[in-house]
Amino acid sequence: ALPQVCLEVARAAELRFAEAGEALRRLPRRRMTPARIIEGIYHRLLARLMALGFRRLEPKVRLTKGEKLRIALARVLW
Repeated sequence: ALPQVCLEVARAAELRFAEAGEALRRLPRRRMTPARIIEGIYHRLLARLMALGFRRLEPKVRLTKGEKLRIALARVLW
């Protein structure tokens, strides 16, 4: 039951990520870089949780420093 509820919440979050992405594209790119980086990190975490099917709650799902750096660079450069 819990994995199904989590999946429903995750699907709603995906919609919100899409809306936020649209909003960020309309705002000054340079000023929104920190928000774009944070969005990228949280979106990647959500994708990882969804891939695991919310079956495994321990250990915590995390991104490595390298993954976070790649996301940050991608948001700065593109």
